[in-house]
Amino acid sequence: MCIDIGFGKIILEEIIFKKTETVLGIISIYYDVIYPTLVSYPIKAIYVEGPYENKDVRLKEGDVILDCVANLGIFSFFASKKISNSGKVYAFEPIPDICSILKESISHSRANNIITVQSAVGNSKKEISFNFSDLSLGGSSANSIGKPTIVSQNTIDNFVKDNNVKKVDFIKMDIEGAERYALEGAKETIKNFKPRLAVCTYHLPDDPRVIKGIILN
Repeated sequence: MCIDIGFGKIILEEIIFKKTETVLGIISIYYDVIYPTLVSYPIKAIYVEGPYENKDVRLKEGDVILDCVANLGIFSFFASKKISNSGKVYAFEPIPDICSILKESISHSRANNIITVQSAVGNSKKEISFNFSDLSLGGSSANSIGKPTIVSQNTIDNFVKDNNVKKVDFIKMDIEGAERYALEGAKETIKNFKPRLAVCTYHLPDDPRVIKGIILN
């Protein structure tokens, strides 16, 4: 099955579960979480997450973006279209099965400005264990319910240095409570490039205070 979301196609042939609610969930994520103003009928089920663009924190043509993490690539495809071919999206996705689907979707859509990075992001370079469930593609973490899966983790600073990334304009983080650790591993990148940041602050009770402190420091 292939879903055309306007800016790219997401291929679902490899997903283990093929339920109607999965398709509807993906479509609602696209409209509500990424850019709810695209529709006149917001889908309230997941509207609590809000858009990844707000006020002056917006994508621009030619931006280099770090999508942490990409999951099936909804935001990556949206960003890919908006930044045009002069920009680039580094789509971090640690789960092998999901990363495989993302790569196939990118190939199908010919979104050549999206580069997949099969890695988690954190405050150190190491292997970590995720609990992955195909019933919750977007909710895998060390504390979630599912099958233990060992994945690679890197810091954003290491990635930027090792891949000679010349600039970073926008960082999106929605990492199920690991945002604070990913920011700790991105200190030099944030200091040097001063990117616009779209960071979720609702996963842990003290996220607003802790994440703000890390960024200001």
